[in-house]
Amino acid sequence: MSMTANFSMPCGTYVFRGTLKTGPPVAIKRLGTNLPHQEFLTKVSTIFGLKHENVVKLLHYCADNDQHFLVYEFAQQGSLYNILYGGRGIEPEPRPALSWAQRIRIGVGAARGLRYLHEKNLMHYMIASDNVSVFDDVNRLLRTVSVHEIVDAKLKADYPPRAAERMAEIACSCLQFPSNLSPEMSEVLNSLEELLPLDSQS
Repeated sequence: MSMTANFSMPCGTYVFRGTLKTGPPVAIKRLGTNLPHQEFLTKVSTIFGLKHENVVKLLHYCADNDQHFLVYEFAQQGSLYNILYGGRGIEPEPRPALSWAQRIRIGVGAARGLRYLHEKNLMHYMIASDNVSVFDDVNRLLRTVSVHEIVDAKLKADYPPRAAERMAEIACSCLQFPSNLSPEMSEVLNSLEELLPLDSQS
């Protein structure tokens, strides 16, 4: 596909940067070749119906023989993985460490997106830092979030210890087995919002 420069600009797992004829950059997700066409169209219809500030907007889709693509709005800041670790095509090195407040805002944004999906009876089965897209100061879910690190060593001591402890408690509660012991996403969101800096609680 010409809009992707032959998939030469990866910006995530199976996600590539592209450019529409009208000019703006987009993120193009390449799906597996074994996806039945009708299943692809059902997936597209579902995603087109999602309207929330913390869920990435689907702009277009394309089916070319056995190749299927989803075209999303482009995240200016890339994925959370790129920001934390680098090495996903666009930036080989991690950026300066996110502040504690930025991390909390990103966690709250992801939780808001997940709560919205759950309210639509949809499940996100690949939550990971690769699938959290950062748009300036607002983060959105691209598509299931695993916990990598609660407190990054790069923060040194620049974080509130009690808040970090509470964050770890929230993360552990989400990882309970069996899964029906885990809290509802609305409960998780409420707990995370309590950790937001006062100037972000809106």
